[in-house]
Amino acid sequence: MRWLATLICLLVLIWLGTGALIRLSEDLGDSAELSDPKLLNEGASPSDRTLDTNEEPIPALREQFLAAPLAGELFAEFLAASPSARQGFSSDRRRVANHLLKVAPRSTFARISLAELDFLSKDYAAATQHISKALALGGPSSSTLLDALAEMARNSQTRPFVASLIADQPRWSSTLIVRLASTSAQEKYLWSWADGDKRGEAAVVSALLRQNRLDLAYSAFLTFLEPEAATSITVPYDANFEGLRGAGPFSWTVDNKAASFEPNGGLAASSYGPSRKSIARQATKIPAGLNQASIVMSGSVTDRGNAFEWAIYCYHSRTPIWTMRATNLPSEPTAMTETFTVPESDCEFQRIELAGIPGDFPRTGRAVIQRFEIDLLERALTE
Repeated sequence: MRWLATLICLLVLIWLGTGALIRLSEDLGDSAELSDPKLLNEGASPSDRTLDTNEEPIPALREQFLAAPLAGELFAEFLAASPSARQGFSSDRRRVANHLLKVAPRSTFARISLAELDFLSKDYAAATQHISKALALGGPSSSTLLDALAEMARNSQTRPFVASLIADQPRWSSTLIVRLASTSAQEKYLWSWADGDKRGEAAVVSALLRQNRLDLAYSAFLTFLEPEAATSITVPYDANFEGLRGAGPFSWTVDNKAASFEPNGGLAASSYGPSRKSIARQATKIPAGLNQASIVMSGSVTDRGNAFEWAIYCYHSRTPIWTMRATNLPSEPTAMTETFTVPESDCEFQRIELAGIPGDFPRTGRAVIQRFEIDLLERALTE
């Protein structure tokens, strides 16, 4: 009896398919006449037909559909050449696009056409969904589609529909945030979209730095921090070198060839080569006045071999306001403290750097930094 059930199912499917073909052919045949030429040469096979200028497009499409209902080339060509905004033309274009999606679900032409039609009819939710699905397909149109979403994001009327897409974290969302950052990095809506997206966070902070908006870049950095890290933030950030998440340059940037984070915290660093080399660095905000740097380090530095140097600069200066060389490190972690003064003017933000410095002999120096923290000295004394 199983074969009988299978046969009945096949007959039902054939009946349903035939009915669908007839209905669609009637729809195409009954459509209003259009003056745009989109015609087929007489006598040509469906796959070899070319455009003519003496027939109407809808009858030509109907003929093509009846001859080869699963071939999508002509329908895609029709969508590519037809003006969606033309009076009385949208319904025909939408029917063709929907049919093309049925026979070619990965058709970018169909998705873009439907997105355009929905946008013109102010159905922004449907338009953004079609754009998102077209982006998921990839292809050369992706850049243009991202530009379209960026324009919609900048418009307060259409922004909520883009936000609903971003909330689903599609794979293209980071790229969109990066594009928006160049012009909208100061906008709080973009901060909320970038929050949790490492690439997006970095793009927002970097764009603000390029605009010389250090204060706003630092605010964005703090906004992007995990709640636990934000409530217990140190100066500099991640004082124990645990590799905490945070947008650069306000988190540690490490030269992977010279240093790495230890599994249980700490930074293992090597100093080698004939010239000074930056190993780890971070932008930070140290209060103006007398401060104290507390460092816990251990390591192995050969006499007159390569060693290490800490330095702090005002953000836009190349002259350090404080340096400390580590040329004789103990094998066990040892605390070292030094005081320095941050100027009251032109030094609201600073750069901290750990560098490897050459010695008289080319011998590699090694160190593990367990902690580097800075406190305003007056506050440290009162505590």
